[in-house]
Amino acid sequence: MLNEAYHGKGYGYEAAHAFFDYLFREKGARRIYTYTEDYNIPCQRLCEKLGMRQEGLFKEFVSFVNNPDGTPLYENTYQYAILKKEWH
Repeated sequence: MLNEAYHGKGYGYEAAHAFFDYLFREKGARRIYTYTEDYNIPCQRLCEKLGMRQEGLFKEFVSFVNNPDGTPLYENTYQYAILKKEWH
């Protein structure tokens, strides 16, 4: 999560790229995955720019917030992933 004043400046990509590189090269990670809501287009674009592929869509996956009536708000969530052998 970045302050909105810094959105679109490449900081998210730079940070995620460095972190992925560290995990693959230094920590021996084999696979990295992430979840993002179906409406979060900027995050989906970032995942794709990092070379991740969309692996699935989980319908009404998990709730972190509630509707105004107090019931859980379940959101549709994409999973993205990349393997070490796919990292460039």
